[in-house]
Amino acid sequence: MKSLAISLAVCLGIVAIPVLAHDGATGVVDQRMHVMKSMASEMKALSGMLKEPDAFDRKRAIKASRAVASHAESIPELFPEGSIDAPSKASEAIWSEWETFVTQSTDLKDAALAFETAAEDGAEPVELRRDFNAMANGCKACHEDFRLPG
Repeated sequence: MKSLAISLAVCLGIVAIPVLAHDGATGVVDQRMHVMKSMASEMKALSGMLKEPDAFDRKRAIKASRAVASHAESIPELFPEGSIDAPSKASEAIWSEWETFVTQSTDLKDAALAFETAAEDGAEPVELRRDFNAMANGCKACHEDFRLPG
């Protein structure tokens, strides 16, 4: 339960990024900010369902995990080299540690697909927490390694 609470805090932290952060964003920076916001929204929905198992909606959970997987797969193409124009919080470390960045996005996609498969196979919310935590930890790791503070 403690790990679920930590994962929930991570997701809520991501979702709490002010909408105003998108002001002035254009092109690929705007596109990836929208993708990240969408992914955060899906993670928040999953977190809520896992926190309150009576609210668990299997079809919605599968849809959310598919969306996270799809978004995670698109992450590398959303970060062409040097795309750090404000209001982007992308660190230049993305391009100097490109292989690690791509691996982290692949790991996130794999965790989301594992969640999807388990949900499709009938896993109960308590059983899905491990895969959800892997997704949340993937978001957290990438933000810690490749996102500027603020």
